[in-house]
Amino acid sequence: MTYEDLKEKDKDRMRNLNRKNHYGLSGKELESLAKKHQKHRKMGDEYACLLIEYRLDDINFHSEASLLHSGEYEKIIEMAKSW
Repeated sequence: MTYEDLKEKDKDRMRNLNRKNHYGLSGKELESLAKKHQKHRKMGDEYACLLIEYRLDDINFHSEASLLHSGEYEKIIEMAKSW
């Protein structure tokens, strides 16, 4: 599954969230997204995981999106706590 598989309305929703948050995230927000991603991965919900990765890529958090994609949750949570 790739970003091409996401519905336009869902991508718009992620872009609107990013705009509302001035294209940034706090450490707590990133930690929350990481935990949400982990929960959805355990449930087998690849679509929800991809939406979170899309949101991060949209605000140029490419390294963080990559860590989520590869399942390195502890690494990203520790990173988020240091912000």
